[in-house]
Amino acid sequence: MGIAESIVTIVKTIIEIAEEDQAAARSAGLPTRFSAQFNPTEYSLERGANFAEIAIPGLEEPILQFIHGNSQRLSLELLLDASKIDSAVDVAALANDLQRLARILPERHAPPRLKIIWGTHLALKAIAENVQCRFTLFSESGEPIRARVTLALRSYRTLGEQLRELNLQSPDHSKTHCVRSGDSLALIAYQAYGNHALWREIADANPEAIADPLRLVPGTMLKIRPLANPSRSRPS
Repeated sequence: MGIAESIVTIVKTIIEIAEEDQAAARSAGLPTRFSAQFNPTEYSLERGANFAEIAIPGLEEPILQFIHGNSQRLSLELLLDASKIDSAVDVAALANDLQRLARILPERHAPPRLKIIWGTHLALKAIAENVQCRFTLFSESGEPIRARVTLALRSYRTLGEQLRELNLQSPDHSKTHCVRSGDSLALIAYQAYGNHALWREIADANPEAIADPLRLVPGTMLKIRPLANPSRSRPS
C-alpha cells in the first residue's frame, strides 16, 4: 500500500447553530459553526421516561401509567490546545464562544438551537443546558493555552415533528390504558388518537369495562384499538 493510499480523512465533530437561529447569532457576534480541534474520546447518550403510579387496593404493586418521554441528553468533552508554538488557536476566546451557546440571544430571547454532527453515527438537534470550561495549562504571561470544555446538551423537537413521528405509531396497533382519577373518555381519546371526538371508539371496544361512559372507574384497563381509518386520528 502506497503512502497516498494509507491517508485517512479524519471527520471532525461539528457544532452548528440551527439555520433558523443563525441570523440572531450573527447579530450577537457569535460564530455559527464550531469544528472540534480534537474529536472527543467518548460521549454519552441518555434517555428516560416518566411514569405515574396508580395504587389499586389488593394488588402487590401499583399499576404504571406512561406519562411522557424525556429529552435525550448528550454529554461530551472537547479539548482546546494552543500549546504548540505555531498554534493559531485562541483558547480563551473559543472557550468563551462555546459558553455563549448556553446564553440568551437578544433577538431570540433564548439560547440558540444547535445541530451536533459527527460522521454518520451522531446527528442531534439540541440546546446547550450547561457548558463548563476547565483551563489546565497557561503561558508564561498567564494566558490559557489548554482547556477542556464539557457540554451537556439536550435534544429538542418541535411539536409538529413529534406529532408526525407519533402519528406513524399511535393509531396503528392495539394498546391498553389504565384509567386514572380524573380521566374521561374524551381525554383518553385525545391522548390515543389526537381527537377527543373519537371517544366512542374506546367505549365500543370496552362494553364490559365501561358501565357508564361518564363515570370511569380508576384502575379499569381499557383496550385502545387501532383506527380502521387512521386519517381520522387528527381533527379536520
